[in-house]
Amino acid sequence: MKSERRKDILEKISLKNKAQSVKLRAALFEQQQQLEELHALIERVVELKDNTDGRSCDDPSELRAARWYALKLSEQLLVLENRVEFIEAEIEELRSKSKAQSFRNAKLEQLIDEAKSLIRSQKEQKLDKTQDFSRYAKP
Repeated sequence: MKSERRKDILEKISLKNKAQSVKLRAALFEQQQQLEELHALIERVVELKDNTDGRSCDDPSELRAARWYALKLSEQLLVLENRVEFIEAEIEELRSKSKAQSFRNAKLEQLIDEAKSLIRSQKEQKLDKTQDFSRYAKP
C-alpha cells in the first residue's frame, strides 16, 4: 500500500531527525560548558591583572617584567574574550538549528499521524466492503 510505505518512510526520517536533535543538544551543552569555563578563566585573568597593578617596582628590570606580565595578561584576556564571542555565535547557531529541527520533527509527527489515520480509514473501508459483500453473498 502506498500510504503504508509513506508512513514507514516518514517514521524513518523522523528517527533520523530525532538522532540529529540529540546530537545538536549534546553540542549545545558542550558549547555552554566551554563558555562557562571561559568565563571562569576570564575572571581569573582579571584577578591576576588586578593583583599585578598594585605592585611597586624598585628596579627597572622589575618594572620591565611587570609590564611584560601585564601585557601578556591583556593579550590573554583579549584572546579569551574573542573565544567567548565565537562560542556565543556558535551557541546561537546551534539554538536556531535545534529550533528548526524541532519544528521539522513536529511537522513529521503530524504527517505520520495523518498517514496512520489514512491507513486506518483505508483498512476500515476495505473491511466494510468485505462485510457488505459477505452479507450479500450468503443466502
